[in-house]
Amino acid sequence: MLHILHETHRASQCVKAGRSWLTCLMKHCTVCYNGFCADVGSVVLKQAIVVTSLVVAVIGVKLYVDHEVRHIRRHFDGEIRNLQSDKKTFSEIYKTHSFWGTPEHLSGLASAKKYAMPCIEYVQNFINTTELKTIYDFGCGSYEWMQHVVVPKNVQYYGVDVVDSVIQANKEQYEKDNIHFVGIDSTDDFMKYKGDLLIVKDVFDCWNTERTQYFLDNVLPNFRYAIIVGYYSLNGKNNRACDATGPAHNRDMEAAPFNLKCKESKIYEIHFDEEGKQSTAYKKIVLWVNPTYVSQGGNGESS
Repeated sequence: MLHILHETHRASQCVKAGRSWLTCLMKHCTVCYNGFCADVGSVVLKQAIVVTSLVVAVIGVKLYVDHEVRHIRRHFDGEIRNLQSDKKTFSEIYKTHSFWGTPEHLSGLASAKKYAMPCIEYVQNFINTTELKTIYDFGCGSYEWMQHVVVPKNVQYYGVDVVDSVIQANKEQYEKDNIHFVGIDSTDDFMKYKGDLLIVKDVFDCWNTERTQYFLDNVLPNFRYAIIVGYYSLNGKNNRACDATGPAHNRDMEAAPFNLKCKESKIYEIHFDEEGKQSTAYKKIVLWVNPTYVSQGGNGESS
């Protein structure tokens, strides 16, 4: 028969002496069974340590699993949400001229010819010196700066955007035999296209880091070359984490976390001077060359 002996008086005196209740419990309580005696405190403490360790381990594993599940769910849910909201977000921006743009410059002042000349000249030189059959301009906007680039007649240009109003306006004003404009509902729709040159100007500035990386991983491999242009900070404040889509962020595609291996890059300075308000900004152009691209027949059509 199991007998639990509590030496109450001695334990209470022990506590009064200034020792902890746990020390007194271990010293004055015993368990006896068939003549075998053991310290209750020692047994209880060891069992408590084992149970606590197991509980902590289980909680730790659960917290880790929950964290990973939330991270994965947040990543994919975020991508789906962002892909689906492109059309609504940017259509509203073009309609209200919020974040950038005016009625005269729907895609922003940086797309005006006088401010975009370094970009225009860079793209023109690349087209003139590279054998191309197709050019895809992702996020073409109002076609304000690209209209000043001469596209050879044997090269097919496709301006692509999620904003229906600018695509329709571009078709009415600029479309011709080798100049085309394509409306899409989301970035996901663009993944089916393949071609020679991909131009992405002032798009990643408006996306968060995850959106940008998603595009680099899933769209960039479909093209032989990519010219990427975006706002840049000389003091290194680029690629800051941001959850918002719409406002401009400084981007450096060659720096972490993107670390895009580019063939060359160029930084140019813009001196804005509008209605007496002056400011300075910087943009960075990078040229990426696909090391593993296998031509899909060179016609740039979707597969």
